[in-house]
Amino acid sequence: MLLAAIGLLFAGVVKGAVGFGLPMIAAPVLAGFVGPRPAVVVMSIVNFVSAVMVAGRARGVPLGVYRGLIGPMSLTTLVGVVVGAHLLAILSPMVLSVLVGLTAMLFGLLSAARVQLKVPPDRRNLVGSLVGLGAGLLAGTTSVFATPVVMYFQAVGLPKRDFLVLLNVVLAVSTSVQIVSYAALGLYSGQLLESATLTGICVGAGVGLGFLVQDRVNQRLFNRVVIAVIFLIGVSLVVRTAVG
Repeated sequence: MLLAAIGLLFAGVVKGAVGFGLPMIAAPVLAGFVGPRPAVVVMSIVNFVSAVMVAGRARGVPLGVYRGLIGPMSLTTLVGVVVGAHLLAILSPMVLSVLVGLTAMLFGLLSAARVQLKVPPDRRNLVGSLVGLGAGLLAGTTSVFATPVVMYFQAVGLPKRDFLVLLNVVLAVSTSVQIVSYAALGLYSGQLLESATLTGICVGAGVGLGFLVQDRVNQRLFNRVVIAVIFLIGVSLVVRTAVG
């Protein structure tokens, strides 16, 4: 239990510092106690709370300016979440996990080689919609939402504060739909809600510590850390699937 608490605390620190990466660290810890599929259900609540914490802390970002960027992506994300929630009980997430993991690793390697991926302004609606749909399907089936969206926002070139807020606004909206979908399917039990509460306490404390790290990181270092976390998440997805 102590090791689990430390793992969840560390997951919260990563979330508070870079704005994403929570499920990739916390979900395996939870899976050892409640099982893989219940861990996805528990993480839906924890993801929502942590996203609100991060988005609510960074103020002054003009969301209206980015309405065209996140609007189409948010709509297709919601569709993907609902479909993914219904597929949770029957769909093996292995193929999706490997695909996302390899893509994340490739993105990290290209970024390390200073190959900067760009999305032209006239293609952002199409690319954002496809990214949102894929992210929603991943959220509904595996609780891993942020990786495709993070890569997209990196390619768009968002500033640090805007990146943190927009990512977690989209995450909060998508996880709220995920929670409603799971509740409608009767996936929440008293035991799972208790697990979500205990997990939330550990993660919330870690997010608070992560905020201290975030405040001390400049834009250039922040971008490097984000790329490193994306690559490590990709490796983790592939390795976990291969071992499992």
